Order: sequence, then structure tokens, then C-alpha cells
Amino acid sequence: MSGALALSDIERMAEAYAAACEDLRRDLDVLEGAIRQAKRAMVPNLLRRAAVAAGAKATLRKAVEENPSLFSKPRTRVAHGVQVGYRKAKGKLAIEDETLTLKLIRKHFADQADVLIETTEKPVKSALNQLPAADLKRLAVTVLEAGDEVVVKVLEGEVEKLVDAFLHEADALGPGG
Repeated sequence: MSGALALSDIERMAEAYAAACEDLRRDLDVLEGAIRQAKRAMVPNLLRRAAVAAGAKATLRKAVEENPSLFSKPRTRVAHGVQVGYRKAKGKLAIEDETLTLKLIRKHFADQADVLIETTEKPVKSALNQLPAADLKRLAVTVLEAGDEVVVKVLEGEVEKLVDAFLHEADALGPGG
């Protein structure tokens, strides 16, 4: 497309784009309805299968627990793609009072404090974004991509977000994608 266009030309193109998005939205609604219907139809079977799998797992776990001597060396075995046996539990650290623990690390392990204590310090971009450009310059902060940009956006709700995501995916695939 080359040459000067009238605003009415842009409006016609916007109308064509809106109609194409509406067609896409209708098809996506049909797809989502079919997916919901398929899920509803499959849920009872999936719940039964999940219950059978949970029962089989519990039976297997109990058998391993009741026969630890089968897992002395090696401690685990793989049968039919399922690993069974024993392993060293990782354990979890519980710190009830972080302030007290920090104080005790500094007292008893001062030489290791930099390794045992995490310190995070970084600029808060959301706060910096509120400062005027002159102040940002004084702080050596550069604002990138702040010029004008073309906007083509359907102004509606959640379904349009799905349409936009689908269109973005189609753009990534390229022409004829």
C-alpha cells in the first residue's frame, strides 16, 4: 500500500479488521464450547482412572514399606518405567524467627554471614517510572522505546485477549502459517 490515504480509507480497513476478528472470535467460541463439552464428557472416566491409579500407587507404596530388605542395594529399582525403593529425604528448613536467625548467624558465623545471608538491593522500576525525565537522567536511567508507536487493538474484554493471543501466534507463524 503506497500513497496518501484518507481517514475514511483507514476506517474501512479498521472495519474489515474488526469483522475478521469477530469471525475469529465466533470460531474460538465454538471451539471453547466443544472443549468444555468434551471435558464434561470425559470427567467421570478421568476421575475413575485417577482413583484406580491412586489405589495402585498406595498398594505399591505399602508393598515397598513392608519389604525394605528388597531395597538394600540398590536402594531403588525401575520396573515398567516406575522407580520404586528408598532414597534419602531432602528435608526442609524451618525458620520460625528470621530476625533471630539472622542475629545468631552474625554472632556465631560472622565470617560466613555473606554466604548465609541473602542481601538483595536493586532499583524499583515502578517507582523510578514516576520520576520526571530530568531526574532519571541524573540517575543514569535511560527510557527506551518511548516514542510514538502504531496502535491497532480491539477494545473489548477477555475474549479479545484470546483473539489477540491467537493473532499473535498466527503472526509468529508468518504468511500462510
